[in-house]
Amino acid sequence: MANGGVKPKIIHSDQGSSYTSGTYNKTLAGAGVTHSMSRPGTPGDNSPMESLWSHMKTEYFDFKNPLSLEEIITMIGDFMDWYNNSRRQPTLKGMTPVEYRNHALEKIA
Repeated sequence: MANGGVKPKIIHSDQGSSYTSGTYNKTLAGAGVTHSMSRPGTPGDNSPMESLWSHMKTEYFDFKNPLSLEEIITMIGDFMDWYNNSRRQPTLKGMTPVEYRNHALEKIA
């Protein structure tokens, strides 16, 4: 494989015809990959994932020009670290996702 044999555990997609085809889903299942999709008529199922992709594209990749698969993989890891540990979010009371989770855990402990 061109990616050194690394495979995702989960792939998220919309419900486009290419993603709902039997061949696509059999291939994923055969590789041990879980396919994540929103349910028909419930666009809210997909909104957290769409929001993350939007932030990744507009706040991070708009300013980057990866030249290789390895560079893209590293950049996605860097983005996820930044998003979870440094990016303060108004919807999380100004905390990062990690801070918000830790705060919630302290309240229930």
